[in-house]
Amino acid sequence: MTNLDKKLQTISYLNNQTNWTTTATLANYLDISVRSVKYCISEINKEYPKLILSSNKGYKIDKEQARAILNVHTSSSIPRNYEERKREIIISILLEKQRPTISELSERLCISPVTLQNELSKIRTEISKYHLNVHTRNDIVSITGLSKDKRKIILDLINNEIQNSYFSLDRVQLIFTTVDLTKIEKLVTGILTENEYFLDSYSLFNYVLHIALTIELRGNRQDMKDVRSPIEQEALMELGSPHVQKIVNEIYLKLKEIYNTDYSLLDIYQASVLMMTRVVSNHVSSISYNQIESILGKDISDLLEMIVASVDDTYCVNLRNENFLIRFAFHLKNLLVRLEHHIEITNLQFSGIKNDYPLIYAISVHISNIIYKFSGYVLPEDEIAYIALHVGVLMDENKALRDKVNAIIICPNYYSLGQKISKKLSSIYSENLLISNVLTSIRNDTDLYGVDLILSTEPIDTSIPIRHYILNPFVTETDIRNIFTIVDDIKSNKIKNIIRDKIMYFFHEDLFFTDKKFKNDVEAIKTMCDIMISHQYVDTSYKEEIYAHEKISPSSYGNIAIPHPLNNKAKSSVIAVSLNPEPISWGINQVNLVFMLSLKEEDRDLFSDIFEFITQILKDEHIFKKIMSIKTYDEFINSLVSFY
Repeated sequence: MTNLDKKLQTISYLNNQTNWTTTATLANYLDISVRSVKYCISEINKEYPKLILSSNKGYKIDKEQARAILNVHTSSSIPRNYEERKREIIISILLEKQRPTISELSERLCISPVTLQNELSKIRTEISKYHLNVHTRNDIVSITGLSKDKRKIILDLINNEIQNSYFSLDRVQLIFTTVDLTKIEKLVTGILTENEYFLDSYSLFNYVLHIALTIELRGNRQDMKDVRSPIEQEALMELGSPHVQKIVNEIYLKLKEIYNTDYSLLDIYQASVLMMTRVVSNHVSSISYNQIESILGKDISDLLEMIVASVDDTYCVNLRNENFLIRFAFHLKNLLVRLEHHIEITNLQFSGIKNDYPLIYAISVHISNIIYKFSGYVLPEDEIAYIALHVGVLMDENKALRDKVNAIIICPNYYSLGQKISKKLSSIYSENLLISNVLTSIRNDTDLYGVDLILSTEPIDTSIPIRHYILNPFVTETDIRNIFTIVDDIKSNKIKNIIRDKIMYFFHEDLFFTDKKFKNDVEAIKTMCDIMISHQYVDTSYKEEIYAHEKISPSSYGNIAIPHPLNNKAKSSVIAVSLNPEPISWGINQVNLVFMLSLKEEDRDLFSDIFEFITQILKDEHIFKKIMSIKTYDEFINSLVSFY
C-alpha cells in the first residue's frame, strides 16, 4: 500500500465511524503498528490541518472536510482497457509521484500480475520514442528518463484527451439542466451582429459557457446574495465602453425574457468580462490583466500568479494567456466567495469531466490544492471540475492557435457578408484556419498581433507586413484552392520560424568564424575563448575551465570538437562555431568543425534537442561538405533550418 493509499484508507475509515476510534482499532484495521498509526495521523494533519481530532478516547474526523478530500482522490471508474490502464499508470507514476508495486497496480487496475507485466512491456515499447523506460526492479514500477521527456509525454496525453474535444456546445450541454447553450449562442451572436461586433469561435464559446453557468448557478440557488462591495460593483460596471455596456444590457434583457431566474445585470456583466477583452469593434475599450489587482484585490492577483507558476513547474502547461487569466481571476473571486459562505454548486453534471479527462482534471486537483493552502478551504469535487472547464477550454484554444493559421477577414461596408464568408471558410478549412476577426476596414489602431493572414474582398495597404489575399465576395473555387496553398505555406513557415528561433537562441553572428586558420587546438581555444570573454558571453575563468577539461580528455570526436567547461556555472547559453576546411590538429584527431559551448543548467533540455539534430545531420557526408562551404552566419542558420 502506498503512503497516499494508507492516508486515504485512514480518512475513509474514520469518516464512516460515528464515535471515537481508538489507536488499537485503527492499527488492527490498517494492519500496521500503533506507532505507524500515530505517524500517519500526524502526516494527514500536516497536509490537512485539524482534519483529525485526537484525545484520550482516540480519533474523530471532520466529516465535511473528509468527504471533500475523498471526492478529490477517489475515482468512481476502473480503467476498462489497455489505453485507459496505460494512462492511469503514467499519471500515477509521473504526476502523482507514486512508487507502486506490481501487486498494488494489478489490484488497482483489476487485472492479473501476468497481464500487467505484459502491458508494461507494451508501454515500455511505446514510450521509448520519448526516450523513457519502464523498470520493475524489486517489484516496484518506475518510469525513468529526462524531465523534459516526461513532460512531453504528459502534454501529448493531454492533447489526446482534447482531440475529440469535450469543450463543444453539444457535449458541455450535458452539464446543464436549465439552460440551452445553442439558444444562448444564437441570442448573443444575433445581438453582436446587429451592433457590428465579432467574437472568434473560442471566445464565443467561453462567453456562452459563462452566461449559462451564471444562469444555472443563480437559478439553483435562490438564496445566493451578492456579496460584492459597492466599490467592486462600480468597478465592474465601468469595465466596458458605452458600446459594450449597450450590448450587455441587450443580452441581459433578452435572457430575462427566456430565463426568469434570480440573476442580476451585474452577474451578466461579470460573465461578460471575456467579451470585453475579445469582442472586436472600432469603438471597443478592453480590460487588461494589470487591472485585476485594482478590481479584484491583491489576494486574487497573488493566488493567480501562484497557480500559474506551480502548474508550469509541475506539468509544463503554460496558463499565461491574458484572456484566460482575466476570466479565471473572476472565477477565483467567485469561488472564494462561495466557499466562504458555504454555497455549493448543485445540479451540474460535472462527473464526466473527471472520468473522461483525467489529466486535465489532475491539473485542476493540483490547482485546488494551491487554493486550499492559500485559503484553507477544501474544494468540493464539482468546484474542481468547474476549474477543469476553464483549463480544458484554454488547452483546446492553445492547441488550435498552435496548429492553425490565424486569419482575419476584411469586407468593407458589408459586415454581414464578412460574417458569411467567415462561416464558409471556417467550415472548409476547419482543421487549418482560425478566423479570429471580421472587420470592415483596417485602421491605424487595429490590433494585428498574432495575425498570419489577411483575407480581403478589396485591395488593402501593401505596406502592412502580413501575408494577404484578395478573394471574391462569394468565394470561388479558385479562391478555395489558392487559400489552401497559402495556408499550407504559412504553416510550413511557422514551423521553420520556431526552429530558427531555437537555433538562433544559441548561435550568434559575433561567435561565428570561417576565416580563422588555427594551427592547433591550443590556438583555437585561446582565440575563441578570448572573443567570448571580450563580448561578455562568459566569465574570465571560462578559458581556464576549458583547458582543464581538455587536459583530462580532449573534446574532439572524429572531425568535430566540442570543448566545454566541467562545471555548469555558465553566465549565458551560447555556442561559438568555427568552420575549418583545412583541419586543425586536436588530440589524435583532425578537426574541421568546432562547437565551443557555454550552457546554463535551465537550457540543457533545449540544447539537447538542437544539438542531437546537428550531430545527426553532420554524419551525412553531403551535408557536411555543404556546411564546410558556408561563408556567412546567415547562410549557416538557413542551412540548419532547411536540414531540419
